[in-house]
Amino acid sequence: MALKRYTRKFIKTYSYTDPETGEEDTIVFMANGYLFPLFKSLAGVELTDALAEYKNGLLGIVRPENMEVLYKLQEAEDADAKLSIAKENAGPLFEMLKAANDTKPQGDAGLDLIELIMICTRICALPEQDRAEAMGYGTELLPQEVYEDTALAFELLTLAVAYDDDVKKNGKVRRALGTVKP
Repeated sequence: MALKRYTRKFIKTYSYTDPETGEEDTIVFMANGYLFPLFKSLAGVELTDALAEYKNGLLGIVRPENMEVLYKLQEAEDADAKLSIAKENAGPLFEMLKAANDTKPQGDAGLDLIELIMICTRICALPEQDRAEAMGYGTELLPQEVYEDTALAFELLTLAVAYDDDVKKNGKVRRALGTVKP
């Protein structure tokens, strides 16, 4: 049974420059039909369930006072102003930080949700013959600088959420098996 492939809109490319050699490389991330079983095999939980837990965690902190603090921090002109805002709003900031740290899947992988999505979407983008070898590498698959790029991390999280929503909307997931219907 072949897994159905979805449109190219679920692809993100990342340009990486090796700090030692200066060599540039393009790293491709992709959400496709392999994403669901791959995520489950690494995390022990369904991708859909992990993303639902993440969304619920976010909904728990999206309140007017929290959004106001984030807006103030974004508009602050310098580090001193940001520090002052952080001190005045320690409660909401602590609450948001705690919620952000509580978004780990329930499995034994020892990786957080975004790391797992980075690894899975990278493996999904590899040629078929390279996927099995990549599974063995796990976190070594990507340079550390890639994990530290918060903009990329949230773009990939958004990609995974959009893909999951698209597949659910079209009824193509067998949740019990974590596979895509033919």
